Amino acid sequence: MDHTSTVRTSPSIDISRVPPQGPEISITTQDRPPGLVRRDDHDGGTIPTGSGTARTQGSQEISRPTQLETQKKPHILLRILAAIPEICANIVLLGAPALQKYMESRGMAREPYNFTLPGTHGRKVEVDGHIGPKKIPKGMTHDEVQAQLQDKINAGHKVYESVMNGTRTDGCTVDDVTNLMFFLQVRGEDQQGSCFKDGTFNLPDPDGKLRKFLDSCPEAYQRSSSLAPDEGHRGIDAYGSAKKKDQLLPHHMKTLHYFSVPQSETMPEGRIILKMERNGKFYSRPKVSDPDGPSRQSNRHDLGATMKHVFKGTVKPGEQSFTEHLPPAVKHEYREIMRYLPPEARAEMERNGPFTREGGIRVMHENANRVLAGAYDGAPELTEEVMDKLKVFINKLHENYPDPQVRFGNEVVFSTDNLISEPEPEPEPEPEIEVQRDEPPTLTSVGRQSLPPGPMLTSEPEMVPLSQFDLTYHPHPIEDEDLSGRLGKLGEDLQTWGETTFTDEPAPREHTRLTAALTRYNELMAQSVEPELNLFGDDPDPDAVLESHEQRKEALEASARELREALNGFMGRIRTDDEPGLEDIMGVVEQLHQDISAL
Repeated sequence: MDHTSTVRTSPSIDISRVPPQGPEISITTQDRPPGLVRRDDHDGGTIPTGSGTARTQGSQEISRPTQLETQKKPHILLRILAAIPEICANIVLLGAPALQKYMESRGMAREPYNFTLPGTHGRKVEVDGHIGPKKIPKGMTHDEVQAQLQDKINAGHKVYESVMNGTRTDGCTVDDVTNLMFFLQVRGEDQQGSCFKDGTFNLPDPDGKLRKFLDSCPEAYQRSSSLAPDEGHRGIDAYGSAKKKDQLLPHHMKTLHYFSVPQSETMPEGRIILKMERNGKFYSRPKVSDPDGPSRQSNRHDLGATMKHVFKGTVKPGEQSFTEHLPPAVKHEYREIMRYLPPEARAEMERNGPFTREGGIRVMHENANRVLAGAYDGAPELTEEVMDKLKVFINKLHENYPDPQVRFGNEVVFSTDNLISEPEPEPEPEPEIEVQRDEPPTLTSVGRQSLPPGPMLTSEPEMVPLSQFDLTYHPHPIEDEDLSGRLGKLGEDLQTWGETTFTDEPAPREHTRLTAALTRYNELMAQSVEPELNLFGDDPDPDAVLESHEQRKEALEASARELREALNGFMGRIRTDDEPGLEDIMGVVEQLHQDISAL
């Protein structure tokens, strides 16, 4: 196959005898380089063009041997490149099972987990499969990892309840922290109705119990933060993995950032904010340290983690993000309303920094309600249109962001009812079965003429034998002799201690309440087990016996609840170190509280 190439002559040729463009001559080669255009592909008058064309002037011809010698190399490279997709496809096809297994083990492809949410009587929650460790240990299955994570969730629920009801008196561990965060993560995803990795949790903590408990962790330290910089921020790092599940946080996070928000004008109750982040911040200390706050020594992770936190930042808020960041749409609508307000009302809307991270929705909600109620001086009356805008804005806050009075942004806001165990559902009453009984006909019902001939048939009531009723009294667990003896001894010790301690002033309410609860218990124990019965001849009425048993058990259960609450209040309020004889009593109180709580 021939092809042509044209070249231009060198400047040494006399160009005065030829046209300005010069004549074109063709160079014929045996092999056609890529990019050359065949002459027979074009019209006769068309000048061949392409990357391989050249021109001549006059009769001089320029040869292109170097270009021809290099044509074989591109051909080989092109064939190799063309074969790569096919080779890769075969590798993926043959190694698909192994590749899938590898991706699952590395966390790149993970089935979702179905956890049972504790405290809800078996409600299931499906969460993202990446909530667990990055790498599944060799030899473990998906169900085995789910079972281990379920244990952490259950333990986290117990940690929260025991801390808030005051039964947890020992210090916090890193395992407690990770368990608590697994429980809050799953509970938050259940509440929000979607899986998320980036989230901030806003919890009620009016007495600071949860913050004090977290501060007792030996790994806790003080740190700075751009959110509410004046508050006392803390951090607890946890570098867990599949082999260190006690230090494993959800979604491979490495630190817990938390701080308290006290009750104030814009915060109706004390709250605690918890947020998991990718990197710790040990070397970014607050300007003013809390002398009573936690502290620890540095470790090998701290420097690198702090640098990553500063330069890489935390997780960016995205579509599935529930953080304290203020949504831009809310800020825009708030500013639009301010444009229509008189100056005095506009100043009221700017109080307490509504556009700052430490202000946010709760400040906007407070300011908007104050302006709507006219709680400012010297401003003219608002127009009806502007007031309607304010009402619509407040209604949107309540509709899209529950609990706006305590909310910073789009974080997950919990109430106490969201986190404690739900009460047992009441069993549905069984439907009563109506028994048809034969009754004798009467003159008023059937008439004199319709009476059947012969004697009337009547059904006599059948007497059920007394032996079919179990009238034996089964003691309540609180009637245990050992427990009864210890409660009686506690009552005597409290009376003796109170007579020597509270001589010049009345006894505290907690002491009086516990004494009354013990007295009530002793009265119940002194009553006879045998009820007062209505007798039919020599046999007792079974219904009266069973009803008496049930009444006694209900009274004992109420006494157990009263004792548990009284013991808990006594532990929380009466404890002092300078009162003689109290240390022994407190030991008995704590043990009895644990025993009664387990009943």
